Amino acid sequence: MALSLPNGLSYLDRALELGGRYLSAEVRQQGEAVLAKAQERGTIGTSRTIIAFAGATGSGKSSLINALVGQEVVKVSPIRPATHEPVVVSGDHAPEIGDWLGVSNRKIVMQLSTAPLSDLVLVDLPDLDSSHLEHREIANRIIARADVIIWVVDPQKYADAVIHEDYLRPLAELGRASAVVLNHADSVPEVERAEIVQHLRELLAADGLAAPILVTSAVQGHGIGQLRGFLREAAASKRASAERIAGDIRTVGGAISADIEEAGGTEVAEVEPDSRPLAAAVAWAAGAEEVTRAAAKSYTQRSALATGWPLTRFRLRHRVDPLEAIGLRSGTARFAGGTAPTVATSTTAEGRTGPAVASTGNTGTRAEAVETGTGAGTTSTGGAETTPALAPSTRTEHTVEPVAQGWEDHAAETGNTPAGNVETGSTENLENNAPEPGNAEIAILETGTSKTGVPEDGSRKVAAPESAVPNLAGGVVSLALSPVEAGRAELELRRYAEAVSEPLPLRWRNSVRERVAASGADLADLGARIVTTTDTEADRRPFRWTVGAILQWIGVLALVLGLAWVIVRALGALFGFGLGPAPSLGSLPWPFVLVVGGGLLGLVVSALARVLRHDNAEALARRVRERIMQRVEEQTRKSFCAPLLQERKNYAEFRQAAESLRTVTV
Repeated sequence: MALSLPNGLSYLDRALELGGRYLSAEVRQQGEAVLAKAQERGTIGTSRTIIAFAGATGSGKSSLINALVGQEVVKVSPIRPATHEPVVVSGDHAPEIGDWLGVSNRKIVMQLSTAPLSDLVLVDLPDLDSSHLEHREIANRIIARADVIIWVVDPQKYADAVIHEDYLRPLAELGRASAVVLNHADSVPEVERAEIVQHLRELLAADGLAAPILVTSAVQGHGIGQLRGFLREAAASKRASAERIAGDIRTVGGAISADIEEAGGTEVAEVEPDSRPLAAAVAWAAGAEEVTRAAAKSYTQRSALATGWPLTRFRLRHRVDPLEAIGLRSGTARFAGGTAPTVATSTTAEGRTGPAVASTGNTGTRAEAVETGTGAGTTSTGGAETTPALAPSTRTEHTVEPVAQGWEDHAAETGNTPAGNVETGSTENLENNAPEPGNAEIAILETGTSKTGVPEDGSRKVAAPESAVPNLAGGVVSLALSPVEAGRAELELRRYAEAVSEPLPLRWRNSVRERVAASGADLADLGARIVTTTDTEADRRPFRWTVGAILQWIGVLALVLGLAWVIVRALGALFGFGLGPAPSLGSLPWPFVLVVGGGLLGLVVSALARVLRHDNAEALARRVRERIMQRVEEQTRKSFCAPLLQERKNYAEFRQAAESLRTVTV
């Protein structure tokens, strides 16, 4: 669909606003010059038509103007170059046009004072092939501002490369706002003249210029009337200035499109790149797996403390909660600096938006939570691997196993599979394996580990330092990123940015890369803030725990009462007190029923609680993982993906605007 001239100017302005800084300097300046020219031309008025006569040395530009007005108003000389400065010829004073063109030599002739020729302003230009640079610069400046250009050639120089390559071809979009005049036609025989005209027509077609060809002889007056008619028509239409600006806009549109293609710009696909691998990498690098695993372990430990056998579970009160061990309080993180980092958006000097994160300064290797588990009656502390599993573990009875498997499944779904291996510890029988606070087993695994905390075999095994144990003053462990983990997330961000910016021209792509390279710290802080502030349900106490605890106490009371009854009867028999036969339930005495029944009730409740604890820990791990991923995906899309996608949309709009510029008509 063709654009009108006003819309074309708006599209050009918008195109330069969106992508002007990514264009070559020459093309950008060309577009800005057209906008400036349109504004200036409108200011001085468009009622008069500026006709520029341009040609090489000896083509007869001055002679043509003299022939048109019927008298010698422009000096003609055999000495080359004959035209040292431009001359404005009109039928009435046109000071504003002369000033705009920068021409001080102005002539007023009566022959151009009657309508419609009175609206013409003829300009004789210096030679296009002049040996004087300033002459060519003057000619180029006026050609850029003229409404109609008369390209004057002669039989000897009509195929000159200078005029075709430097002028006719670049200004091919002018079309009807120009004409090619073959002057000095009387200098060649008629047959040869026809051959020259045919060859000239072929050259113009190769240049892409759809301009009429006029054959003239300024000496004999041949073709002057036809040329005068062309000028009269241009003046009467009052559209010459608009057509010239429209042609300039089409030229700029072609130049922008060519510049885009030269820089590698391509069509933008409708399908946007998948941002889920980026979100998975951010969540993983920020410790999502550790938090999810700690939440499941914390649930298991709290469940054991609530529903375990009352006479033995007191030992669990002295052990460190896994969420406490990694710096969580009531299900949310407290950063070592006292405040969590905040994420906002900022605007650069160039008007581009992106994430601006105030970091708390938490850097270095992430302190891993104290992990405890049971194997054959053993305790595993520290050395917790935090790299997602690439293959199913052989351990099938552990609560944490589904947590790691869940992250592996998510990584497989999104195509994001960080390198490394994970070994998960058991949380079964926690009540039997409670480490004492400050256990000396908490240490950093040094065997086969590089200085960065990443084992040399490629897996990641980072145990908690001494500060991992919360102290009485309320110290908290920070889940800071290690360089390797942060690098993984940044690499995924660069991959996503490359996919988003793939259709963009090179300069535009480089700008996107620079922005991404500067946002690594923001990415780390964003992930850490989300992962460590996600609700882990640490304060949740299901009603079934209360029921289990009541049943356990009933069993304990029955057991104690039965044992006391047995002891009293034994003492009575020992000291000769006759207590008589014990009451019975059927054939079973009540003391026996109370002791056996209380013990069996405790065993059954403990076994049932253990099964439910395992299943519910898995369900909680899934909920926490889904919560984290939902928040990470939302925030990465908002803070990182959205600005990159906006650049992609800006380029698509810019490209469409550039292509539309080539359809501008009057």
